[in-house]
Amino acid sequence: MKGNYMRRIDDLGRIWIPKGILSKMFSKDEYFEGYPMNMFLEDNRNIIICKNKPAARFCEWKYNTNLQQAESNCDNISIDQETFKKLKYCPYCGKEIKRKEI
Repeated sequence: MKGNYMRRIDDLGRIWIPKGILSKMFSKDEYFEGYPMNMFLEDNRNIIICKNKPAARFCEWKYNTNLQQAESNCDNISIDQETFKKLKYCPYCGKEIKRKEI
């Protein structure tokens, strides 16, 4: 599967997501038709679409100054300092990020 797709927005404001992308997002056991998805706008330019999954009550990110990485309670992920500074919303749950330094 190629990694770059271009789709046009139809007259109802919809964008068709290729089945190849959806099948990579979902496991073989999951059926993606009708599955709830989270969407949010980042930097007024990029639309982030992710699976709606049970997450923590809020998305709390902690910045570890020793490791120069940010860690989240959402999906146990960590990212570098540059990316962390740019994020306003969690790319996994779509909630606004609460920042703490450790």
